[in-house]
Amino acid sequence: MEEIKLTPGLSEEGRRLLRLLKDIPLDPVEILEEIPNTLYAFRDSITAENRPACLGLLETLLGCFELPLPDEPIVKALEKLLEPMSWNDLKQFGIEAYLVTGLEQPSPEVQDFCLKLIRRANWQEKDVSENLFDLVLTCLNSQSIGVSEEAFQLLLDMSDYCFYFDQIVQEFTDMDYEILDTTLKVRWLLLFAKLAIKSPEYMNKLVKKGRLIFDIDENDDIFLRLCYVDVLSILLDTQFTFEYISSDNPKPLDQIIRCFQKETNSFTDHIGLTFLPILCQKFPGIYRAIDEQYDLFNIVRQRIFKKDSTSVLLYGHFLASEIITKLLIQKYEVESSEGYIPYPLLRMLLMDDTGFTALATALQQPNSGLWAKLWENLPGDSISSIMKASSSPLRRTRQLGYQCLLHIAQRSPIQIASRAFAIEYLLATDGDHETCVLRYEVLRTLWESSNEGNELPLGRYQDEIQRRLQRGVFPGPSSTLKIAAETA
Repeated sequence: MEEIKLTPGLSEEGRRLLRLLKDIPLDPVEILEEIPNTLYAFRDSITAENRPACLGLLETLLGCFELPLPDEPIVKALEKLLEPMSWNDLKQFGIEAYLVTGLEQPSPEVQDFCLKLIRRANWQEKDVSENLFDLVLTCLNSQSIGVSEEAFQLLLDMSDYCFYFDQIVQEFTDMDYEILDTTLKVRWLLLFAKLAIKSPEYMNKLVKKGRLIFDIDENDDIFLRLCYVDVLSILLDTQFTFEYISSDNPKPLDQIIRCFQKETNSFTDHIGLTFLPILCQKFPGIYRAIDEQYDLFNIVRQRIFKKDSTSVLLYGHFLASEIITKLLIQKYEVESSEGYIPYPLLRMLLMDDTGFTALATALQQPNSGLWAKLWENLPGDSISSIMKASSSPLRRTRQLGYQCLLHIAQRSPIQIASRAFAIEYLLATDGDHETCVLRYEVLRTLWESSNEGNELPLGRYQDEIQRRLQRGVFPGPSSTLKIAAETA
């Protein structure tokens, strides 16, 4: 490094850092070992008052990357120094040239820091040089997951300005796609999907460039096929992208349903656990046409008979949708003598974590009549089974049990209130932190959904529940004194 002049107004830590940098030629090994801790001390010494003086060290700190030093202490000092500065402030310091150098470095920590600084730019103007933008695109291909994720989000933000969106689309060619490995293909496909849902104009440009066209059936790469499912799941986010994937050409919706119909493997599990549940939530009306063409409901029911976990979970999503539940009732109760819920599923819903997950989903049914019909179909000992799950030593099972209890307390609190053992269990104050919180939440929900218990046959428990809620989640001497003071 060139000769360094001491800057007036610096903290003692800053002065010490400058002295050490100046003295490196005298004892390189010992001084270079000392500099990282001095950088941390300098970072901690930066305040609003001395920041103007500290900014005099900006070029010096950036020059530290040229030394055989670890990147972290340099980056931490720069983060603190540049924390309040806008993009215009940074540009006045000539930061872009250093950012170009930083993004060209192999250090993920330096690249990540540079990308975070670029995030401060104004995307409504052409505020980033073409050279810098090209390097951000390159960072999407980084082997560092952190750097690639930061570049991914940065490109999404930049694309709000049409100029940068057009640059992304133009820079990426078919040849680029062919030479990428599967991991990088996945990143770019997910980026294009996220860009497509921003506007119909963006989607149409991407379609014309062939960026959203892929054949699920003709690809043997399982990782890429799973990515296709994720891409299509993203495209369910808006009406216009949904219309694209369900259009006659290329109609990827048909491709993905055919795959689910023909296969039973990890790929179709991903369809059943991600794409189809989102489709239930976003566009349930499409299920009538899907079932008419592919007999989807019967396929799922047959797999439930074979104890297929994916189908059990998917049927929970069916039962949570008012539109799909009505389709099931029409098909299996009106047009035939079967129950709209497969008989084996009724017991499976109360057997294990898979079943309780499906039940917790199904209990989100918004239609009161359909919710009551679901509850009537469940076994008579359902509350006992759910209470048993909520007291399980296994955390996930316990959480699922309480999730079911919360839905019941909100939609039909009488189911809990009419069982003394359930109320006594919820009033108990023993157990770990999470158990106490969950019990309290169920009681509070039950209380609020029943006009403070007045609509329930609680008897002596009504006063006990009220006192329990007044004492808070963790009743103790302090909370008792607080209540006494408030009611005095």
